[in-house]
Amino acid sequence: MALFYTMLLSAALHLTIALFNAVRNGDVNQANMFHILGFDMLWPELGKGSLNAAISTVAISAVWFYFYIMINRHKK
Repeated sequence: MALFYTMLLSAALHLTIALFNAVRNGDVNQANMFHILGFDMLWPELGKGSLNAAISTVAISAVWFYFYIMINRHKK
């Protein structure tokens, strides 16, 4: 369980720093989840551009909502 929480904390810090840098530098590519997760290593164009950043935000939001719904179903 300690490994899980360590990974969760590391991921949260990584995202926080990436989002902070994106806001500070005004570079939307730093907040692109495809870039943060490394998908741009497979498809370099995924890590660039405002449209891809918006698509990555929608994709990660969909994943979050999926897990949110699944967790709340188990609580009932």
